[in-house]
Amino acid sequence: MSEIIFEIEEKRNEIQRVLSSPLSCYKKLSLLSDFFSLLLSTNNKNILQAYSTGLIAPFSNYLATCDVACVPPEKHNRIIATTEAILASQAFPDAADTLQQSLTSFNEKVKELTAVLNGEDGFVLERNNYLFPLLDTTSSNGDLFGMLDSITIKILKGKEETFHLIPSEKEIETRIKAQIETSWNVAAAYARKYIKHISPHHEVIVSFDKRVGFYVGDSLGVALTLAYINELFLYYNAPLTITAKEGSCFTGSLLQNGEIPSIGDEN
Repeated sequence: MSEIIFEIEEKRNEIQRVLSSPLSCYKKLSLLSDFFSLLLSTNNKNILQAYSTGLIAPFSNYLATCDVACVPPEKHNRIIATTEAILASQAFPDAADTLQQSLTSFNEKVKELTAVLNGEDGFVLERNNYLFPLLDTTSSNGDLFGMLDSITIKILKGKEETFHLIPSEKEIETRIKAQIETSWNVAAAYARKYIKHISPHHEVIVSFDKRVGFYVGDSLGVALTLAYINELFLYYNAPLTITAKEGSCFTGSLLQNGEIPSIGDEN
């Protein structure tokens, strides 16, 4: 028993660090689920209750709010099984109703995802324009989690060309910083075909709608460029707009000449 208690202590310390980190919602949910599974394996309600202090509420919240897209179904099933075991233990009577509601919500999202993967009609994908895939690469156990996010652009009058990223660390990662500027140049060049005069100075705010952590890399280039073009058309009252077809998702960086570089080996 002492060995399992030591493992539980280590995992709980890790969980406490994770909950205040910029990891994705689903990653936190998965880590909490694994931790509860470890506690349940002891078959000791006292241990389950003692080491779950302060963790049931965030687990229930993540269960209700996390996006299930881009995650293998077996991970969902594992979380569902753990949640059902927590409820069956009757260790948390005060939280049982809320946890059951969260589980019901999670199950519905998984059913909808399963339906679209099986090609069934009637499922509506997210309607946000310019969706792009993300990969959560911060992992302590080797698991990788995917998700979809979208971009909102706000253009303001500026004294110089400046860009702001939300959310971001104090120093924006080099690749994403370069892509933000490159995509803007490509978008502005395209917009000039339809807009007589575009100011050389703007304040541009790039916001990630889900704000799941700190973003790195340049694979958002295509989605970002399309979002820029659309917002430029709106800002300058251009006689046309662009919209993404429902269910479209864009990935790939963009070069200064407007080309999308290949990520595979050339023959």
